[in-house]
Amino acid sequence: MSANFEVNAQKRGDSGKGASRRLRRAGLIPGIVYGAHKDPTMISVPHNELAHSLEIEGFYANLLSLKLEGKQETVVLKDLQRHPAKPFILHVDFQRVQATRRSASMCRSILSMNRPVPGSRPVARPAMS
Repeated sequence: MSANFEVNAQKRGDSGKGASRRLRRAGLIPGIVYGAHKDPTMISVPHNELAHSLEIEGFYANLLSLKLEGKQETVVLKDLQRHPAKPFILHVDFQRVQATRRSASMCRSILSMNRPVPGSRPVARPAMS
């Protein structure tokens, strides 16, 4: 199943701890977009939109469409920092994807053990007395 995920973002000019705190108070998440032999771009993403998208498991492993100043870029979610005690996202990193280059990524597999797997052997369990 392929899903199209869109992330709306705005460029930001300020950097540093104070600027990031001001963004978070305004309901935005500071972030950065890097890769594809382009300069890194500092962005801000609406917290509620991103939090809602993160509830969908496929968001972490699929290609995302990042809308930035009227342009679209294809990116993947590379890093996400959360608050340790509160349900807040602190920072997000996106990596640009080039259509002409291969990239390696990790993906999670979910196995259900409802039936025996071909090539596996039964496990001898000790008898309990």
